[in-house]
Amino acid sequence: MIRRNQGIVGRFSLALTIAGALIFAGCSGGGSIKPQSATYFLRVLAEKNFDSQADYLHVEFLRNDSGFAGAFVVVAGDTIRTKSSGTADSTYTFARWQYGHSVSIKAVDTAKAYQYTTAVVIPDSFGISNLIPNTHVWQPNKSNPRIEWTASAGAANYIAAIQARGSGSPARGQSAVAGSARAYTFTPDAFYNPQTSQLVPDVYYIHVVAYAPTFVLRPGANYKVPTTTFPLTVDTRQIAGAVAAAVVSARDTIRVGG
Repeated sequence: MIRRNQGIVGRFSLALTIAGALIFAGCSGGGSIKPQSATYFLRVLAEKNFDSQADYLHVEFLRNDSGFAGAFVVVAGDTIRTKSSGTADSTYTFARWQYGHSVSIKAVDTAKAYQYTTAVVIPDSFGISNLIPNTHVWQPNKSNPRIEWTASAGAANYIAAIQARGSGSPARGQSAVAGSARAYTFTPDAFYNPQTSQLVPDVYYIHVVAYAPTFVLRPGANYKVPTTTFPLTVDTRQIAGAVAAAVVSARDTIRVGG
């Protein structure tokens, strides 16, 4: 009888030892801990560009601030697989986006069974309607260049931008959010080298960007973007970011000096 009780006590002690080991392993980061819930960051831009005659898509989808396997974003029915950086860029030489149409967007993390859905509406077509001076030539000490453009239905705001044609030009260029106004006046700072304060003679390209509901910059854009913070449109407990649509005008030009 004593031996039987000793056996029971021994087995009970062994069970306690194993349970304690499992609890310790769990507290020290062992496999028994459930994985923490992830946080996500999403940025999407669908752009129609009159100047380059192409449509563009820029996608960035991160988990815990890093790119990850098992991620994809479905844009208007097209499945976009992101790279290890968490980004993907596509160029369409045909009209991928239609003016005024809603583009559906779904971001999916297969590993954690997570998905987020939203949509964005492409603004309508528009263009630069007037440039002052109408000679398309500007000289120092003359009135500042001013542009006007037609309305783009569905646009929340506009960006007005000017930059030198020459690649690597030292000219400062200029861009600004024009709000909902349909005109903007550039200052002469755009045409000067900020290092030498010298005028940079060149042909300058002018673009206007209509966007909604916020703006997302894509790599390799052929227009200048203001150094400002654009508001987020995606902001929930688990995911943050911005989803935007943009239409870029055909460029106008102005010759400076020379």
